Amino acid sequence: MAQFQIRRKQVACTPTAVAGAQTWSIAIKKGERLHFGSMQRAVAAAGSTTSTFDVRVSAAAGGQAAGVLAATDTEGAVGSIVDGVGADLANAGGFLATADGTIDVTYTPGATPGATVPSARFTFGVSRAFPY
Repeated sequence: MAQFQIRRKQVACTPTAVAGAQTWSIAIKKGERLHFGSMQRAVAAAGSTTSTFDVRVSAAAGGQAAGVLAATDTEGAVGSIVDGVGADLANAGGFLATADGTIDVTYTPGATPGATVPSARFTFGVSRAFPY
């Protein structure tokens, strides 16, 4: 019986400016399976903001827009956790990368980004599905 190990890939995301969009990328290789993705707020945005974080696997690897975590408000309790429930993770066993690509976390300030620079930590569970 084959066994596999789920590895954690993590990235901490703090935009360099509250009003500027920014993307962070983590490599995902052909044959790797993304089992889960989650966000934990480290610094919450000021109230009444429109800034968001979203997560997708790059189209090069076969991912869909916001396929891991749809646009999620940067407001909320510090330490609160948001699970990824996007279309890419709805498949049995998670998302299988069909080519090399990236897991992209994107910060979007929106029309009212507020005065506080938000920060969040993202954790992804990845295993090797095929030995390419």
